[in-house]
Amino acid sequence: VQELNHKGYLQAIRGKQGGLLLGRAPEDINIGALVRDTEQDLALVECFGKQNKCVITGACRLKPMFAEALEAFFRVLDGYTLADMLTDAQRPQLLRLLAID
Repeated sequence: VQELNHKGYLQAIRGKQGGLLLGRAPEDINIGALVRDTEQDLALVECFGKQNKCVITGACRLKPMFAEALEAFFRVLDGYTLADMLTDAQRPQLLRLLAID
């Protein structure tokens, strides 16, 4: 929550009447950007990392395939905002599941 507050996704309000509010309009919260901003390590395989000790790295074709897949993953997420997840059809179910009255 602190990280989301610091990055402007949430606004934390202290005190007895405090709580959490969205820091931006749902239409302004891009899902791809949110995942990039909050995930610490997007290395899908060891060779993506700085501590790569994989002995087949020079001959392996997995790294470019996984890099392409990760790029495609974010391209899809970049097409959505939080507002897309808050459609009227799902709202009652989400409120019930999250125990929000």
